[in-house]
Amino acid sequence: LPNKIVFYRDGVDEGHYQKVLNHEVNKIKSACRIVYGNRQLPQITFIVVKKRHNTRFFLYDGQHTMNVQAGTVIDQGITHPSQFDFYLCSQAARMGTSRPALYHVLHDD
Repeated sequence: LPNKIVFYRDGVDEGHYQKVLNHEVNKIKSACRIVYGNRQLPQITFIVVKKRHNTRFFLYDGQHTMNVQAGTVIDQGITHPSQFDFYLCSQAARMGTSRPALYHVLHDD
């Protein structure tokens, strides 16, 4: 059995984060207690992913504006000052503007 489990959850509005944290994370922990029995419980990380937002990132070389490279992480400056969140541009845009995902870490053991 794994010693670390990471959940990615989509489709949660910011106003429902606490409800998801209280309900879903507790259910996951309860299920782990049943499955793991007397063994050490896994560390759990629960991340909400938002794909529908209007934030975009660009590079500017003095003459041209271009998309950031795939794998770019933005975790300061425009993120929430007291929450664990970050933007990740996980893929290159084939056409148009790349769209990063916004990740909110709701629980991290």
